Amino acid sequence: MSRRKKILLYVAASCAAIILFTVLALPHIIRNKAAEAIKEATGRNTRIASVAINPFTLTLTVKGFAIDEPNTAPLVSVGSLRVSLSPVSLFKRSFIVSEVVIDTPSIAFARTAPNRYSFSDILERQPKEKKTEDGFKPLFSINNIQIINGSVDFDDRAVNGGRQHTVRKLDISIPFISNIPYLVNKYTTPRLRAVINGSEFDFSGKTKPLSKEMDTNIHISIKSLDLPMLMAYLPQKPPFTLLSGKLGVESDLDYIISSNNKPRITLNSQVRVDGISVKMDQRKQASKQPPPAFKLAGIEILSNITYKVGEGLQADKVNISLKELDASYGSKDGLKLALLAIRDVAFIQKTNSLTIGEILLSKGAMAITREADGSLSPMTMLPAEPARGGASAGKQAAKPAPKTSKTASPTEKELEYSLKKFNIDGFDLTLTDKAVEGHPRFKLAGINFLLEDLNGPRFTPAKLDFSAIFGKRAKLGAKGTILPQPFNYKGDLRIGRLPIQDFGDYMPDNINLEILSGYLDTRLKLDVSLKDGKPSGSFSGSSGLRAFHCIDTTAEEDLLKWESLQLDDYRGSIDPVSISIRQIALNGFYSRIIVQKDGTLNLQNLVDKPDEKTGTRNAESGTSEKAKNTGNAQQAPISSQAKTGQKLAVAGSRPPLVSSKSPTPGPQIKIGAVTIQGGTLSFTDNHLPQRFSTTFYNLGGRISGLSSEETRFAEVDLRGNLENHSPLQITGKINPLRDDLFVDLKVSFKDIELSPTTPYTGTYLGYTVDKGKLFLDLKYHIENKALNSENKIFVDQFTFGNRVESEKATSLPVKLGLALLKDRKGEIHLDVPVTGRIDDPEFSIWGLVFQVLKNLLVKAVTSPFSLISSMFGGGEDLSSIHFVSGTSALAKTEEIKLQALGKALAERPALKLELKAYVDREKDTEMYRHELLERKIRNEKYITLAKEGKLKQGADAASISVLPEEYSRYLKTVYKKEKFPKPRNVIGMLKDLPDAEMKKLIITNTLVGANELNTLAQERSTTVKNYLIGKSGVAAERIFQKLEDIYKKPAKEGASGSRVEMNIIVQ
Repeated sequence: MSRRKKILLYVAASCAAIILFTVLALPHIIRNKAAEAIKEATGRNTRIASVAINPFTLTLTVKGFAIDEPNTAPLVSVGSLRVSLSPVSLFKRSFIVSEVVIDTPSIAFARTAPNRYSFSDILERQPKEKKTEDGFKPLFSINNIQIINGSVDFDDRAVNGGRQHTVRKLDISIPFISNIPYLVNKYTTPRLRAVINGSEFDFSGKTKPLSKEMDTNIHISIKSLDLPMLMAYLPQKPPFTLLSGKLGVESDLDYIISSNNKPRITLNSQVRVDGISVKMDQRKQASKQPPPAFKLAGIEILSNITYKVGEGLQADKVNISLKELDASYGSKDGLKLALLAIRDVAFIQKTNSLTIGEILLSKGAMAITREADGSLSPMTMLPAEPARGGASAGKQAAKPAPKTSKTASPTEKELEYSLKKFNIDGFDLTLTDKAVEGHPRFKLAGINFLLEDLNGPRFTPAKLDFSAIFGKRAKLGAKGTILPQPFNYKGDLRIGRLPIQDFGDYMPDNINLEILSGYLDTRLKLDVSLKDGKPSGSFSGSSGLRAFHCIDTTAEEDLLKWESLQLDDYRGSIDPVSISIRQIALNGFYSRIIVQKDGTLNLQNLVDKPDEKTGTRNAESGTSEKAKNTGNAQQAPISSQAKTGQKLAVAGSRPPLVSSKSPTPGPQIKIGAVTIQGGTLSFTDNHLPQRFSTTFYNLGGRISGLSSEETRFAEVDLRGNLENHSPLQITGKINPLRDDLFVDLKVSFKDIELSPTTPYTGTYLGYTVDKGKLFLDLKYHIENKALNSENKIFVDQFTFGNRVESEKATSLPVKLGLALLKDRKGEIHLDVPVTGRIDDPEFSIWGLVFQVLKNLLVKAVTSPFSLISSMFGGGEDLSSIHFVSGTSALAKTEEIKLQALGKALAERPALKLELKAYVDREKDTEMYRHELLERKIRNEKYITLAKEGKLKQGADAASISVLPEEYSRYLKTVYKKEKFPKPRNVIGMLKDLPDAEMKKLIITNTLVGANELNTLAQERSTTVKNYLIGKSGVAAERIFQKLEDIYKKPAKEGASGSRVEMNIIVQ
């Protein structure tokens, strides 16, 4: 055998031996040595089922590897491990692994205490590594790394209650990891998939892990991760328990570091949390109530976030939505919300600016309760404040607060934010107030709220639009612009049929009235501001209060009610306070005044007054010594020295009260007109032995020109009837709004039956009243706090009846007094002037002084007319012709007198006649209005007949006669043409009124001044002249019309002022 063959044979034998050793012996050596080394390092029994080496593929295979834990599952186990070394390693002088496959690996461990695990002893057994200087770094490339079907079991015993965590179906694949230069700048695409605690987890991406210019893109997907299991790992226990919730994440993360660019991180993510259920911890102060809880169908967060060094964080396209929120708190309160969406959020850290496209709350309902202690039920959702006390707390409290800089760093910039739209759509709100007796409950339904373009911190006006339904049908609304700081609102405010009785529980306890109904309508334009806590601005609009009704809770009877109170076209300012109202209309009102058994008025008891001794309120404290003294002062004795025709003035005894303080200017108030229609006033006196009641009906009229200006006075014209019979009229001028009250009024009562006043006469005079009528003419003038009044009383045919026993009856001979007061006509005339100062607290307006009865004796006067009357007039006084108030037509009786006068003038041709016409300023002003109305009605018929072509030849409006059946039709035509404000019904439409009401309003709104009264006087003079010329044949040149003061009173007291006086001129 040749040497060459021997060498080849030797080499072959050596190779075979090596192969046999590698295949047969080496695996057993590796298996045993590895098991012993691992056991030595871990202190645990190590098992390796088999080790196989394929020398041809340079592959190592290990099967059945496990590190055992006593009495539990193995710490680590691997089904098989396969590592293949690439033959290229020998040529490239690099460590190149072509494949690493770990099949069915398993890890099981436990955490036994904080920072202590079941394998912690293994770590403690390892020797500390010595630091070595960086030297040669070999090149390597590990390819096709795979972990297949791995699992992890983690038993966390350190958390409260313990937690079991599992990882199943763990698959990891990494194409390569290498520091070989040509591979460093190539992307590797790792991927990890697993089921963690039952939730699918997927991690994939591409990266250059060992490149100096790192470029990494990662996609993370998590599906249905159970969140309650993770709550135990929060650093601090939250004030709630998460009962359920599933987390889902889809995110893309880009992380780039290059030599030319600064690091940049970009995150695009979609986060979802579904099926959230939370139970809040029980608060001690609310232990009687169930703990708050809420459920949420899902939360979804979409975001695009980028971070760059030097530029900071930048986020855009951030969208957050919460769906189907259902929260419960308090006893029965809660919040339900179909959707809460925050859209198009963007933030730039470099400019410190935040933009929010929209915040939307859609289709929700919320119930809130204010508890008896003043707390709000939603506050139970907040965590309870920790108890403060003990030494440690005291020490902490004693520590001074850290000093903070009052000025921002020069590099810091105040956050600029912009909210494009804040929208509440279809929201219901229920409020219950248990802090108030009665526990009122309010509901706002269909709330729609829109706020646009809210910017800060340099605020600009934001648009606002609000609407809702209060209760069943009260409409609320606001639309305008709002500026948060300094606060300003400019826009509209609308309230429709707001039931004010719903707020009756907020009436102060010392107010003894209850509102049964009332509906408020308001339309306002506002421009209001708040600066330094002081409001200012202006307002304008119209308001109405319909169907108002309140009762006196002390007497449990009606106090005040009305059909409609309307304020039209008002405007004003807040600072200084001013208001101007074009007109106020009150119709269909009713009021009740009651004298209680203790002599006080029901109006006095509407407010409980504190008892001076006990400090408690007393509703019956109205009866005071001062009131009693006032009542006694009113019973002024009749002076025995008074003579017929004298006027006795009663004056206050104290001088004017002068304040040392300079007056503060009051609010400026103007009211164009106040119209009153259909009023009723009921009066009841219960403090008499026999109850007395009466009622004023048909109260109405007009007050025009109310103003707080010192020099302006309002015209008053009010009318009504006592018991639908006796007329009442109040006319004159007032100014109750200025600092110094001004009153100049005339009050007239006519034809009042006195027999119903028996409860008063029987109590105080000791007799019933058989018959009698009362007429009152009162004049009141208040100026500069000084009162001057005239009280003219006319009693006709007053007759006493039977005697009545009464302890309060006077001992004076009242029948004798009555006989002395009556004239031969059975009339009593009293003139009682009252003077004094209204700022004197002891002054009584009703200090009465009686005037002794005038005995009207007609003295025989020798005059031409007396002679003419005796000769031709049958004793009639022919010196004057009287007219019905307001007219210039002759009455039949006056025609008879003119006939007698005409006959006398015919018999006496040497006599000439001088005519002087007069008017009664009061009566003619009133009745001339009636006459003007009748002329308007006749004129309407005249126009109608003219249009129909039915006028007779030579007919004029004055000759037209209106039949009773035609009167209502022409009255309505006149009423519609009048220009004054007319009453309206509950819905604001023009109200249909009876004929009497239309007449009343037309009359009260007809102006009669000096020109009209001059015309009336001229008409009367002309009427007398024409009669004497036309009917009696007196020559025109014998009759002269003389101009004089038309308001001159008649020389004869009691005579009518509506007259034409005549003087005889002897030729």
